Formats: sequence, structure tokens, C-alpha cells
Amino acid sequence: MTTQSISKKDNKSLYFMLFAAGFITLFLFFIDEGFYNFNWMSDPGNWIAFVIYISLIFGSQFVVYWLFSQLKVSRRKLGWSIVMGTVLALLLAFFVIF
Repeated sequence: MTTQSISKKDNKSLYFMLFAAGFITLFLFFIDEGFYNFNWMSDPGNWIAFVIYISLIFGSQFVVYWLFSQLKVSRRKLGWSIVMGTVLALLLAFFVIF
């Protein structure tokens, strides 16, 4: 089994995916309950859900990015990873909750 080092380009991609996951989660929490505000930040329990959602979305984005890397897909790998990973994470969360 060989180990591969993560290149600086991949490292930047991971940071960008984490930023995108955070931004998407902030947007989802902003529109939640129809209040369109950030009052949810005052409740510590909501922060736990926030971290779970970011972890789920980022994890799905990372898995899709890794799969694209294994398949040697190089065109727009980061963009597709963010889109497909987010959709995958939200579908997974939907089916787990309901």
C-alpha cells in the first residue's frame, strides 16, 4: 500500500469545498423556519446540527472529489464535486430524517 501526499492544489480545493459547505449550510439555516434571520445562532443545540450538516456536506463533496480523482477526471472536478456532493448529502440527510 502506497501513501500519496496531498498536493497544494488539492489542499486549496479542500479548503474551498469546506468554505462552500459552510456557505451552503449557512444559507440553509438562514431560510429555515421561514424567519430569514440568524437568530438560530443563540441556541447551542443549533450549533450541533450546524456542525453535523457541514460535516455531511463536506464529507460528500470530498468523496465525490476523491472518486473523480480516481477516475482521472480533471475538467471542472472541483465544481462538480461541490454540486454533486451537496446534492448527495442533502438526499442522504432527507432519507435519514424521513
